[in-house]
Amino acid sequence: MDTEAAAAFGKRIKDVVAAKDLEGLADLTAFPTYAGFTEGGKMIETREAFIALGADKIFTAELLDSIAAADESSLSPSMAGFALSKEKGAPNVVFGVRDGKLAINGINY
Repeated sequence: MDTEAAAAFGKRIKDVVAAKDLEGLADLTAFPTYAGFTEGGKMIETREAFIALGADKIFTAELLDSIAAADESSLSPSMAGFALSKEKGAPNVVFGVRDGKLAINGINY
């Protein structure tokens, strides 16, 4: 994976999260996707189901803080893809190549 492409995609994620743009975040996400909510993880099967969760559920203060502080220019790939967050253990957005293009494949709170 090209680190410049990963950094550019990370910046797109940061922009939609900062704007609390649920539709924009859904556009960057490949479904089904995983959401590791604090009360338990779940697979979200469709874009419609994701949007139905609502911005308040997706854009928690902790996620907003972690993504705002993330350095998208220094992402390192892992088996799961790239984890965008301010530090290890903080809420994150995980993305990687899916169906030939970069897409979000999980959000962890």
